[in-house]
Amino acid sequence: MTVPPAARLALALAAGAVAVALAIALSCALGAQPISISAALARRDPDAAILLGLRLPRAVLAALVGCALAGAGTALQALLRNPLAEPFVLGVSGGAALGGSIVLVAAAGLARVAGSAGEALAAAPPVAAGAVL
Repeated sequence: MTVPPAARLALALAAGAVAVALAIALSCALGAQPISISAALARRDPDAAILLGLRLPRAVLAALVGCALAGAGTALQALLRNPLAEPFVLGVSGGAALGGSIVLVAAAGLARVAGSAGEALAAAPPVAAGAVL
């Protein structure tokens, strides 16, 4: 008995969603400072501040970034029609590293001339923009 492809896809997506939800829950429950989940959900400090202000946003952001990376990898493989395509083989990673490095070198030169403007250029957003371009 064969399972239709649509059913296999639905099962795989459901299993992936359950795995992501469990990873987020585990990430929120464990940490350097032990917290009570029931106290955090009842909005009692400091448990609520730790869970809702630190752990949950980080776990959700990590899940979103992971999903974005998976989507980008899938798009790259579909675009090139090569299941083995990856950024390291194609030189995309090296180009991004070069762009980020150029921004950092420019920031160091600008810091000698303009001081705080160079420090602003060496922040994360300009370096990320240089890596993308």
